[in-house]
Amino acid sequence: MAAKKPTDAQERSVSSRRSFTKKGIGEASMPPLTSLMDAMTIILLFLLKSFSAEEAISSGGKDLQLAQSNTEVHAEKSVSLSISKNAILLSNTIVAKMDDVKKQEELKIENLAARLTEMANTAKSIEQTHGIPFKGEVSIQVDQTISYDVLLKVLFTAAQAEFSKQRLLVIRNE
Repeated sequence: MAAKKPTDAQERSVSSRRSFTKKGIGEASMPPLTSLMDAMTIILLFLLKSFSAEEAISSGGKDLQLAQSNTEVHAEKSVSLSISKNAILLSNTIVAKMDDVKKQEELKIENLAARLTEMANTAKSIEQTHGIPFKGEVSIQVDQTISYDVLLKVLFTAAQAEFSKQRLLVIRNE
């Protein structure tokens, strides 16, 4: 039997592999630029996806212990409102002391309402100029020891300030 003779395509394939792997002595071989770009794009997309998917929304301190739940719903990025043992915080800025909120009779918390209304108006103006929709969503982190009347005041105030979509954040049981 006679040995098979390689075709022209096979010879070109072998010669191109040789030129890729065997440059001269001391010369470094470089992989094709397209492969590097593909790898960098994949890594970049992976990093963007992982950072945006599970962003740490909870920013509570020592006086904020979230309740535990067995929910499967993930938190979404929105306006952050925290109710700790000592204060009510809007975007990590204190808007009301807990002692004052507990003492007041009315449902509406004035300082919180003013700040939320300001944020809603800003979001509406951005919607008109840039087309980014104002959803009226707020994520509320509540310490597990906070009484229902305080929570009710915060929920009422947020609804009055046009933040009607309210999410209570919890820690998922494993």
